[in-house]
Amino acid sequence: MSYRKKLMRDLATALLLLAPASWTATLAQDYPTKTVNIVDPFQPSGGADILARLIAKHLGSVWGQTVTVENKPGAAGTIGANAVGASAPDGHTLLVGASGALTPDNAKLLAPVSLLSAPPYIVAVTPSLPVATLQDLIGYAKANPTKVFYGSSGPGSASHLSG
Repeated sequence: MSYRKKLMRDLATALLLLAPASWTATLAQDYPTKTVNIVDPFQPSGGADILARLIAKHLGSVWGQTVTVENKPGAAGTIGANAVGASAPDGHTLLVGASGALTPDNAKLLAPVSLLSAPPYIVAVTPSLPVATLQDLIGYAKANPTKVFYGSSGPGSASHLSG
């Protein structure tokens, strides 16, 4: 399946997950009472940013309230997560995207609301490396610990912990 098809599938899934928000809008008429800010802890125009903007547009029309997206990148998502954790606990500041390492306090302050997408993680190696499977790569890395390096989005991030 192509990347574009996977992205469209994930976006469609996210919108389906948001459908209940429109069904219950009449039940919680006192929310939101002001602008809702969705914080994306990564750079603009990435996957989380695109998803956040689609969600903001939909929720804004359902709620009849302004919903903004604010990018707060840095420290593998920790800066944005910490900003949301430090915000007023009134539900008007939301976090979207895979979060980086959370401070112990913010792990207690943030509550998960919904899974919006499940992006795949891939392992890619240079063709000159003598491996054909993940098991081959693990064996090679154990035998050559100073020759294998990997990239991640930072300490404590999902890509770091899975590397």
